[in-house]
Amino acid sequence: MTDAAGAHAGPDVELTATFEVTGWEEIPYDEPAQGPKLSRVTVHKQFRGALEGESTAELLTAVAASGRGYVASEGFSGTVDGRRGTVVFQHGGLDDGRDSSTFGQIVPGSGTGELEGLAGQITYQHDESGARVTLRLRTTLDYPGVTRVRAGPGRPRRQPRPIAGARPGIRRSSPGG
Repeated sequence: MTDAAGAHAGPDVELTATFEVTGWEEIPYDEPAQGPKLSRVTVHKQFRGALEGESTAELLTAVAASGRGYVASEGFSGTVDGRRGTVVFQHGGLDDGRDSSTFGQIVPGSGTGELEGLAGQITYQHDESGARVTLRLRTTLDYPGVTRVRAGPGRPRRQPRPIAGARPGIRRSSPGG
């Protein structure tokens, strides 16, 4: 997953883990006579596999007679592919009774410890084989002429540094570009 300098290089990485819901605390805040029930749910999970650790998620849910959906912010603490730290996932899902889909992202800048700079997508799946999560991590290539500097407390950014022989006013926008 990382090179000798600790930077992720190469193709995007896909990691999968199983999880178990260890707590579910639902508080309805709107239960109309007609229409979907709206609730706030606190969910606790335990992960095993490429993700090892625990999370707490706050969900907003809508449950109707013929479908349901949710959006969530989830704080994870543990390891991702052996790297320890914390990170926040934001995700959601929709289910119409025939087809379901989930979507999500790692919140930019939310990683701590060895998970600092972690970026990518997250999806959840529940089916007859169990509950699992998939992370698709984006690569972060260290290009020649680019160095990391701090843009504030714990907020890294990339800043160009002069490239030997480069003409003023010409910027590198992609590898080899």
